[in-house]
Amino acid sequence: MALPNLKTPEFTLELPSSGEKIKYRPFLVKEEKVLLMATEGDDPKAMVSALIQIVENCTFGKVQPRENPLFDLEYIFLNLRAKSVGEIAEPTLIPSDCDKPVQLSVDLNQVEVVKAEGHTNKIPLTDTVGVVMKYPSIDQAENQDPNMNLQDPEVGLQIISDCIDSIYDGDQIFNSRDHSREEMQEFVEGLTQDQFMRLINFFESMPKIRYQTKYTCPCTGEEKEIVLAGLQDFFGSPSATTT
Repeated sequence: MALPNLKTPEFTLELPSSGEKIKYRPFLVKEEKVLLMATEGDDPKAMVSALIQIVENCTFGKVQPRENPLFDLEYIFLNLRAKSVGEIAEPTLIPSDCDKPVQLSVDLNQVEVVKAEGHTNKIPLTDTVGVVMKYPSIDQAENQDPNMNLQDPEVGLQIISDCIDSIYDGDQIFNSRDHSREEMQEFVEGLTQDQFMRLINFFESMPKIRYQTKYTCPCTGEEKEIVLAGLQDFFGSPSATTT
């Protein structure tokens, strides 16, 4: 006789990038195992692979992680974590001006995806030439740098080149898929510093998960604010900005 199937609850959320509503379910034991193994290994790329597998499984295959912006996947994962393990996350902060750890309490239901005012993916470089950008995907985090550090010249060049969707020159459109990575990198290397910073600003102002909270410094007793952004801040050791 076959064993009974257990009914798993389903929930709905709205994708930040498109507004599309998707259904999802909590982690099962098999997904929790994948996550624990990736966490214990302390390998950022293993964590990325685990994120891909869990998001795809828990959204019934409706979300293809490699096709969505990274901030979509982070937002989905936070919601999965809230419904599967608990709505409160407790990352440990080591303040920059104090060597004593602080345990934060984060209500995952209050985490938002925010976008800077004026953010756009169409960036003019001259009066006639410009680029249309696409958001970083999980592939960049998996294959290049899990932290996507744009300050690293080599990593930054690769990420920026890979995130150019097309280049326009007046009415002419040059799609990146029709050109090699080397050609795209050569284009970026030929930019002036001002033009290059316009592309950097696209990444700095793009949507990101964000949560602002307060803590009391154990060294001074002073109350401070901290902004968390990125999964590492929520589940690891935040390197977020304090004020």
